[in-house]
Amino acid sequence: MTSDKNILGQVYRCPLCGAEISVIKSGKGSLKPICCNTEIRKEQKIMEEKKEKKHVCSICGKPSEATICHPCEEKIRGEALEKKKEVDKAGRTDTGRR
Repeated sequence: MTSDKNILGQVYRCPLCGAEISVIKSGKGSLKPICCNTEIRKEQKIMEEKKEKKHVCSICGKPSEATICHPCEEKIRGEALEKKKEVDKAGRTDTGRR
């Protein structure tokens, strides 16, 4: 193993925010990923394809089995309902009963 070869599944982790990236196609050359204006350091572990993938919410990034976790889903649904009410109210010309 040479230092100028990228290994499939090699993991890099940002020391500041904890973001991780992994090599999905191996190749030659040096890889020096940058995150938070800092060079990301190479982890000792190598991800395996067969490991169970972690699922996280696309909105808040917390662990979740769904693409969007339940609390975020409720918040988005509530915001959409509020927006709909505002649009419906603004579109009315008369507010009296018929």
